[in-house]
Amino acid sequence: MKKHPVTVCPEEDERFPIRTYLKRDLVHLYLPHLPIRSALRTWNEWIQLHPTLLEDLQCTGYRKSCKNLSPVQVKMIVEALGEP
Repeated sequence: MKKHPVTVCPEEDERFPIRTYLKRDLVHLYLPHLPIRSALRTWNEWIQLHPTLLEDLQCTGYRKSCKNLSPVQVKMIVEALGEP
């Protein structure tokens, strides 16, 4: 019996991976042209300026000083800011 190749939807392959990230790594994906300190400052401004993102993230335990972002937090960020 002949096996048929499995076709994968290209959209699934190209989607941004939702997983745990170090905050500085995710920030760098969004702002690769800035030094990390400037990028983090800009990132924090973006989070605060978004109408609901900061409050939603805080409900998951997010703090400005956190080092890691959970998959749930990353998903919220990507939905609010778009993919990096």
